[in-house]
Amino acid sequence: MKFLGVEIRAADPGLRAAALSTLLELPEPENEEIVLKDCRIAFVPGETRKLPEKPEGYYVGLDHLAFRSTDLAYSVERCLQRGTALKNGSEVSYNPQIWGPGMNYVNPLFPDSVGTEICQRLDLPGKRMDTVTDGLEHIGIPVRDLASSIRFYEQFGFTVGTRVLNHRESDGADIDVAMLVGDGVILETYEFLHMDHEDYTDQPFAALVFQGEEEVSYKGPNGETILVRR
Repeated sequence: MKFLGVEIRAADPGLRAAALSTLLELPEPENEEIVLKDCRIAFVPGETRKLPEKPEGYYVGLDHLAFRSTDLAYSVERCLQRGTALKNGSEVSYNPQIWGPGMNYVNPLFPDSVGTEICQRLDLPGKRMDTVTDGLEHIGIPVRDLASSIRFYEQFGFTVGTRVLNHRESDGADIDVAMLVGDGVILETYEFLHMDHEDYTDQPFAALVFQGEEEVSYKGPNGETILVRR
C-alpha cells in the first residue's frame, strides 16, 4: 500500500496545524492540513487526554513524527534563531547503530500534541540546508513486542531495513529497534525491554493513512489505528 500521511487529533485543528507549520518551518496549512512532498499531516477534530507520567517506553502506539535534516547543526541553529524550543537546548542526542553508524536527533517542543523530532542519518552524505527540515524521515512507534509488531506491518508490505539492540548507559534501558521500510514511509518500531506496557489511547497521534483497494480500518498490536483509503 502507498503511504499517504497521518492524522493528528486536536481540539482546534486549524490552530494546531498553524503551530506545527511555524514550529518547524513547514508549508502553510491548507484546510487544516500540511502538505509535504512525501506525506500529508492532517489535523482532525477530537479530544485528547494527558496521561500520568511513566518511564519512557511504557506507553505504546503512534508516538512521534521525525523530520529529516541533512545538516542537523544548521537545523538546530535555525530552530533557536526562530524561537523554536528544543528539549535539551542545542545538545544533540545520538541513537547508535541505526542504519550502521547511527542517527543524531533533537526534539522540538510541541505542547499538547504529537511528539516531534528532527534527525540526521549518519549513513547518508550531509547536504546544505536552508530550512529547518526538508520532509518526513520516519514515524516513531514504541511497541510492547517487537516481533509481533514486525509481523503485523509485514502484511502491509513493510520489510525490516535495519534492526539493533541498544543498551543505554544513562538509565540502563535495553531497547530493541527495527526500522521498517514501506512504500513511501519508514516506521521506527522500538521495544523497551524488561518493563510493562500500556496502550496510549485517545492520543493526539490518531492514525496512519494509506491508499489501498478498499476503505478499511485496522487496529495494530499497540493500539495504533491504520486507515486505508481509495
